[in-house]
Amino acid sequence: MKSTDTAIGANGGTGKGIARVTNIGYAVALLIVLGIAIYLLQTLPWDTRMSEGTPSSSRLSTATLPLPALMITPLLFLSLVWRLLRKRQRRVDKPVEIRDYILVLLVPLAVVLIESYLAYTLLVRGGALSG
Repeated sequence: MKSTDTAIGANGGTGKGIARVTNIGYAVALLIVLGIAIYLLQTLPWDTRMSEGTPSSSRLSTATLPLPALMITPLLFLSLVWRLLRKRQRRVDKPVEIRDYILVLLVPLAVVLIESYLAYTLLVRGGALSG
C-alpha cells in the first residue's frame, strides 16, 4: 500500500461514495414520490383541494393548491436538489464526509415522509379512506 493511498482516503478522495449514495437515495425517493403521485391522480378527482375553510377565503397557502400542483412540487424539488448536489465539488475531510452522508439521506427521507402524510390527508378528505 502506498503512503498516498491512506492520505487520499478510502474512496479515492473524489467523493464517489457520497455521489453513489446520493444517486441511489434520490432515485429511490423520486420513484416513491412518483408512485404516490400516480396513485393519487388515478384515485382522486383532479380538483381535490386540502382546504378546510370556505371557498371564498382570501388566504393563499399551500393548502388551497389543487391536486396536480401538490403532486408535482415534491418531484420538482427532489430533481432540482439532486441536480445541484451532482454538480457540487466534494471534499475529502472525514467530518465533512459524514455530514454529507447524513444530509444526503435526510432530505429525500423528509420529502417522502411529507408526501406520504400529504397523500394520506388527501385520501381522507377525498373520501377514498375513512379517517
